[in-house]
Amino acid sequence: MRKLVLALLFAMILVSGVTFAITVDDFLPPVQGGSAELTETASLTRSTDDEVIANELQDGFNYATKLIWEEQLGDGFRAVVFPSGTGYIAGATSNYSVYENINATLIAKRSAYMTAYYLAKGYLAQGLNGYFTRKKEALESSLVSLDDSEKNIGGFYEYQFEKVEQVVEAMLRGYVTYEVRDMAGETSGKVYVSIVISPKTLAAVNQLSDGIVSAADLETSLQFILNDIEAGVVPPVGGKVIYVPETGAMAIVAFGSAISRHSTNEVLSNEYRKAAIEAARMRATQSLVDILNGDKNIWKSGFEEKTLRAEFENMDEVIAMADEMRSARSNTTAETMSSEFLNLFSRDKNYESVSSGLVPPGTMIKVALDKSVEQNGYGWVFAIAVYYPELELPMQQIVDALEGKPVAIEEPVQNESTDGNGGPSENPQGPSGPVSSDDKY
Repeated sequence: MRKLVLALLFAMILVSGVTFAITVDDFLPPVQGGSAELTETASLTRSTDDEVIANELQDGFNYATKLIWEEQLGDGFRAVVFPSGTGYIAGATSNYSVYENINATLIAKRSAYMTAYYLAKGYLAQGLNGYFTRKKEALESSLVSLDDSEKNIGGFYEYQFEKVEQVVEAMLRGYVTYEVRDMAGETSGKVYVSIVISPKTLAAVNQLSDGIVSAADLETSLQFILNDIEAGVVPPVGGKVIYVPETGAMAIVAFGSAISRHSTNEVLSNEYRKAAIEAARMRATQSLVDILNGDKNIWKSGFEEKTLRAEFENMDEVIAMADEMRSARSNTTAETMSSEFLNLFSRDKNYESVSSGLVPPGTMIKVALDKSVEQNGYGWVFAIAVYYPELELPMQQIVDALEGKPVAIEEPVQNESTDGNGGPSENPQGPSGPVSSDDKY
């Protein structure tokens, strides 16, 4: 029954074979955002260089991102104070070149989205550190929020905070992507990515590492991950582990991407599309197998580094940036969870197929196409594979890892998996727009 419920849940979220013209309404993310238009401009007052006062958090975020874009050229941080709390937003930009080969342009643009995404995380961390250092009241309020297990998923882990840096590290686990923009030019372009933390995001999602998402429920996490895939801020190949601490439920979400090449010949264009779908599926399933085999690098980073370096150019800088930004504690947590998972999963009836390089029975694989594939005949093809292992990780081990305590782990069964093997000069518009729903906070 549990498998049936989870299968129906995923089928509702992503329908196989549909064009990837996905609206934000299709995948309600934790941010619970609203219109990008300011509805109460008069209620907004800029009080300091890094703070906005607003009657509505949505308006505050919209005004703050406008300030970041216009006054800081798209790179910066703002705190948004509203009657029932405080939200935080950071944005960053990254440039890319347009090449005669459309594939090279698409990969360069994807790299730019990811670069801007990681830069925004850096601005968010810097901004929170500075803000909390000056604002004792805001720091104390954040501590209360983080320790409230009724309101915050982070409360499950009973954090103990002593320094501003520890508070910032904990809060950064509760960010979500807010908006992406692509300013596509003829010879070059620039992308913008903003991310936010709000009371609702803190209550909905906890990113223990770049490859592990802890949440109050599976649906919230799935929606969060799928939004980031559509927004282009996740790597072309990789995966995420979802963990629900209250129930112990888990889900493994793996994804792969490939470019459907351009051709004016309709028959050849269709062949390119089929090849891209097959490549994306192969990459997604291989990532899934690697995660299930306890690949610590994916559990830490959320991407399949070997394939990323081999198949996609211009990604080395992104990989290095992501590695540098991860904290030692998040890496330790990921290592602990991957080892604990493999220790348990190696005894599962489906592990034999996984250790042989095959996806386990019950894996759901869906394919989606960037709208550019339908409109222009070329663009990204995405494949997403989801598997729900029937096991529960021991909670205390994860808590100890998060708190920096030494963790004794039983050595898992070691098995080797098999590896999967597997135009024009226009600059098509990349993902742009809110990465949030039209519902109010």
